[in-house]
Order: sequence, then structure tokens, then C-alpha cells
Amino acid sequence: NNKCFNIVVTCSFLCFISLFNYYKVNMPKAVTKKEKKEKDPNAPKKPCGAYMWFCKEKREGVKSENPEMSVTDIGKRLGQLWKESSEEEKQRFHALAKKDKERYDKELAEYKS
Repeated sequence: NNKCFNIVVTCSFLCFISLFNYYKVNMPKAVTKKEKKEKDPNAPKKPCGAYMWFCKEKREGVKSENPEMSVTDIGKRLGQLWKESSEEEKQRFHALAKKDKERYDKELAEYKS
């Protein structure tokens, strides 16, 4: 029994090695990771969306109310608060986002010219 088992394992291993060597030779090379484009330090900072403006304003309050909360839990709580917010409150943050987008468009036009 032991002898048969060893023969089967050895044959399986040799089969695997031969198939693996065939694969290494005949298969195309794996796609390498795309290199990141270097960021221009003079480029204008991208605009924040309404939710990000909301988070910037509310994060400190959530942290101070719950100092033991992890970063993940704070993010979850902010998402919950955003969902519970009224449309009027959200509208204020959408206005901030729109204003920031206009700022970005203006700075980008100046940067490109």
C-alpha cells in the first residue's frame, strides 16, 4: 500500500512538473502592473463632491462624540448620517460641491493655458 501510494504521488508530481514547464514556455507573459503617471505638483487640486464636504464638516463631531470609534466605524456612521440627512441639508453640500467644481474648472483652464 505504501509503495503504491509513493508511486502514484511521484507520477503525479512528475506530471505536474512537466505541465508546469510547458506552461512557462508556451504561455504569454503576465501583464505587468501599469506604471502610475507622476502627478504634477502645480496642477489644481480636484474638486470635492457633496458627500466629501459633508464628511469634512461632520467628521470631527462624530469623533468627539465617540472617541473609541475606529476609522472604519466613523466612515460607516458618516454614511448613515448622510442617508438620514434631509434634502435641504444635502442641497447646501451640493452647492459647496458645485462652487468647488467651478473653482477647479477655472484653475484648470489657467493651468492649461
